[in-house]
Amino acid sequence: MSDLVKIKLAKILFSARFWIATMVLYLTGRGISTEHIFQLIGFYYVMSVLLEYPTGVIGDYYSHRISVFWGYLILALSYILLSFSGGVLFYVATLFLLALGGSLVSGSDNALLHTASKDFKKDFSQVKSYGIIITFLAVSIGGFVSAIDLRIPLYLTAVFLIFASILVISTKIKASGKDNGANIFSLGIEGLKYSINNKQLLNIMVVYSLIGAFFFSFKWLYNPLFLSLDLDVAYWGVLIGVATLLIAIGVKFYEKFSKLNIFSATLVLLIAVLSIGATNIIAISLIGMFAAHFMRGYFETKLMVDINSMIGKSVRSSVLSLNSLIIRAGATIFMFAGGIILEKFSMMALMSVSVAIFLLVGTYPLIKIMKFEY
Repeated sequence: MSDLVKIKLAKILFSARFWIATMVLYLTGRGISTEHIFQLIGFYYVMSVLLEYPTGVIGDYYSHRISVFWGYLILALSYILLSFSGGVLFYVATLFLLALGGSLVSGSDNALLHTASKDFKKDFSQVKSYGIIITFLAVSIGGFVSAIDLRIPLYLTAVFLIFASILVISTKIKASGKDNGANIFSLGIEGLKYSINNKQLLNIMVVYSLIGAFFFSFKWLYNPLFLSLDLDVAYWGVLIGVATLLIAIGVKFYEKFSKLNIFSATLVLLIAVLSIGATNIIAISLIGMFAAHFMRGYFETKLMVDINSMIGKSVRSSVLSLNSLIIRAGATIFMFAGGIILEKFSMMALMSVSVAIFLLVGTYPLIKIMKFEY
């Protein structure tokens, strides 16, 4: 098995998150109140933001391979620890480890794939589409086995991560660290300067971060959307599954039509977002949601390929982690503001504000991207 195949397979296994459907239910069963559960989720997001860039710099300074390997192992350990009983402080410590493991993987995994790949566009899109399908299957299986024991999804996720770590450490990819005497702090500054000084890279990162922050938060919007449409709970899982699969189809669409006019694609995305919750007609909101997820697959793949094509090897993980940091910080702000808007107004108001923010912040960089590409 080649190094490239091992890395791609490891990234696909990383997408098998069996626990998504039942984590809140599991923590409730452990005696954690709903209020404390959401406080724990908030803590996890804050730690993810704080750790994101430093761990990306570590990947560039030492080795993307080692960073991803330890990230997978720490994540596996975290899920095993979550299967034990404990108080709030125990889960705080465990979620810190979870954030650390995820941050070590974020950025470095794509940098590692880029190092091994001769056609990053093809390999990244394949991994993303297959990973989404694996996520769909894992979530479905996780919901089923939870009926037997709510800890099983945690164990299955850990097993897949251990296999992923073995695949990564067995590769022969050479260390990516600096050998010119630079220290880790100067490398971190170098990554920041690189992102700021490369204007076209910065424009792409801004657009990617706006789209990424919105969809990173969308998993918390399914419930209020479905409730506003008065949909039977029995259909929720199916609808979320279809939306997830449409992301993968969007990725495949990019493989065939990578040169699609970005203005037209953006217009479709914004109209789709505005359609979500715009009316009580169920079909319109669902078509909008499905179309938005399809365009998510297209945009996230296109923009990630474009970003990687513009990054220097020495700061690749740092820049990718900086991009992830911005997305997670934006998602944290979005979730806080979105909760207020949903409580005081409606889903339509939230979608309208989201589109307005995209137009306000993203129009200028989008125009610059269009001029560069066409």
